[in-house]
Amino acid sequence: MKALQHLHLAALLHDIGKFRQRATDRFKSHQEQSYEFVNEDFADFFSPCGDTFKNAIRHHHHSPTHLQHLIEKQVILADRLSATEREDEEREREDFVQSALVSSLSRLKCATKD
Repeated sequence: MKALQHLHLAALLHDIGKFRQRATDRFKSHQEQSYEFVNEDFADFFSPCGDTFKNAIRHHHHSPTHLQHLIEKQVILADRLSATEREDEEREREDFVQSALVSSLSRLKCATKD
């Protein structure tokens, strides 16, 4: 895979750990759960992507100034942009485990040619 494909994949998978967190260990952060998903559960599939890809998923809540790789900073930006579209007030009042997960893909709109 190429760097741009790694970025696309990391941006899509960075919050995958939220599913595991709700189903299993609530005491591990969703970032750590996401990292385990790509590094352990599907290690063979994601191993060609390398450690930088995996760490971009793991560190998407870190400060971008403390990270070395561009992909890590880009995934942080993707996460922040995604977070700004959520209904913060509603979600803050709810228990995060009980909150529905909304796919960012459900918000995509394709342009059509007339």
